[in-house]
Amino acid sequence: MINLMNRLLLINIMLLCCFLTSTCASELSSVKIGCIEKALSAKVVKVDNKNQRLFVATQNLTPEMLRAKLNDIRLCLKNSHWSRDWAISVFTESKYAGYKDDKNIIPLHKNNEWAKAYKIEYLNSSGSIMVDPALKPKSKP
Repeated sequence: MINLMNRLLLINIMLLCCFLTSTCASELSSVKIGCIEKALSAKVVKVDNKNQRLFVATQNLTPEMLRAKLNDIRLCLKNSHWSRDWAISVFTESKYAGYKDDKNIIPLHKNNEWAKAYKIEYLNSSGSIMVDPALKPKSKP
């Protein structure tokens, strides 16, 4: 009887470890984030692992520069649990980096500050780059 209880306890512990490993595995490591920052010469200020989106702050990144760095970024993400459906949102300053309905972002909608600071959006699933995605989005080939 004790032997059976020990086995059940061991199985439960193993299942818990598997669950915790798979839950944490979808998060990007600091090494991968550092690799992306180096590739873009920009700061990753927020990572949304659930929606697989990076929020980047920089004043210098152009759509052309981003396009030129996409292979480097894909190499950084290689062997991660992020699928092909990841995205990058580029803002002029870190205080603007976030979704438009985030609690800390809502006050930044005054005078369209947040929208003006949201400079580039890249969607890996479609390969599209949009300039000024919160204003009058223009796709870049």
